[in-house]
Amino acid sequence: MRKQCWYENIFSTLEIRFLFFIKELLRHLSRLSGLEKVGGMVVVPLKIAGIVKGAFVGPCKRKLFVFFNYILESDMALPELTDIDDPAALADIYFQVSDDQTEYTRAREWLHHWKAPDQSVTLSFAREEDTLFLHFPGMACFEIGNNGHLVTCHARPSLSSATIRHLLLDQVLPRLFAHFFSCSVFHASFVVVNGKGICFLADSGWGKSTIAAGLGGAGHTILTDDCLSIAVRNHRITGTPAYCGIRLLADSLEKLGGSLKTPRETVAEYTSKKRISLAPQETLGSLALEALPLQALFLLTSPQETKDCHKPEIVSVGGISAMKELLKNSFCLDVHDQQWQQAHFRRVSAVAASGLPIFSLRYPRKYQTLPEVEKVIIKTLDQLSR
Repeated sequence: MRKQCWYENIFSTLEIRFLFFIKELLRHLSRLSGLEKVGGMVVVPLKIAGIVKGAFVGPCKRKLFVFFNYILESDMALPELTDIDDPAALADIYFQVSDDQTEYTRAREWLHHWKAPDQSVTLSFAREEDTLFLHFPGMACFEIGNNGHLVTCHARPSLSSATIRHLLLDQVLPRLFAHFFSCSVFHASFVVVNGKGICFLADSGWGKSTIAAGLGGAGHTILTDDCLSIAVRNHRITGTPAYCGIRLLADSLEKLGGSLKTPRETVAEYTSKKRISLAPQETLGSLALEALPLQALFLLTSPQETKDCHKPEIVSVGGISAMKELLKNSFCLDVHDQQWQQAHFRRVSAVAASGLPIFSLRYPRKYQTLPEVEKVIIKTLDQLSR
């Protein structure tokens, strides 16, 4: 596990460490001076390291978690992540929740919008000097400062903690890592099939989680269902899951969730999906959170393209087609940052040109066909091993 990266940005990290030193100091002073507390949290009446006035710095107990093999310190419990019990560990990123409603509701000059199929805005991006903002309409605004080392959530008062965690883990942090940590992060599920790591890349709603759950039900190991970092280092292609978990709709849970006996929680207030925490450590040990060799990548075709499909079909894909799909299904924070776009293009090009076997997977979107999909995938992997 990578535990220290302070040398990569020493000034930002020291500045944030100073903030948390102040937090601990305020905790002790509050016992003597009666600093205002709300819900066990200390209100900081200062603006330090980019934190807005009146921001909460949270409960004083230090919580450390693993995300993408980096260390995240949070003032909010994050049960989806693996925690770290190491007082000497240095965090790469700090997360806190603020009660400052002026930041959540403040109008900004939005530079980009992500939209749903019905053209409603689901996410907006803004930049003010060196601070970036991600705004989820009706829910929360996330402030990213200190070159990606500090994240503050300004949420609607009634927003559930589950929704805040979902936005942080599945939307904000993947984009943050792609932008500031030079990671190529993709909308992809990651499964270990017969000891071989494979991933499924596709748009939202195209079946990444369903096919992963189907393989999991057949005895294979699910690592993640929608957030995977792929890297090429020393001619070795690896995949690193952001965290271990899967999210399924009710019908998929009914058909495929029987083998997943872990507790289930609603992902967020705006979706009926349930989150299932996984424990791949039982089969992979500590490697479950490490970069694992990636043996093949499958591009799922659109469900609309499978209406005349009667059996699973796997076709090799390369060149421009593979590159286009990799770019389309990657996480991005600032689409106007040309320097980042160029670096991202080079990283994705390296993946496409690495020799990683890339296939198109077309199959009937019926639960009863998933065992046949498994057989075709295993046959393809066996052919690659010859």
